[in-house]
Amino acid sequence: MPQLTFAPGQYDAMSSMCGEQEQCEVTVEGTVRQLDVSPELPTSVQLSNVRLVSEPHLPRTRTARS
Repeated sequence: MPQLTFAPGQYDAMSSMCGEQEQCEVTVEGTVRQLDVSPELPTSVQLSNVRLVSEPHLPRTRTARS
């Protein structure tokens, strides 16, 4: 899982759009601040200045009609 450092106001925007949803899919863009690759450990990536580039896609709630 990448570590994200959001640009000012972006985390609050995402939080208000997604609300209390258990899952909320968004598309982000940012700058790779650090990338660690090792044959012994999982790859680690840190992104900075992260901004939302799409509206959230909330999980679809199934109803008797869907």
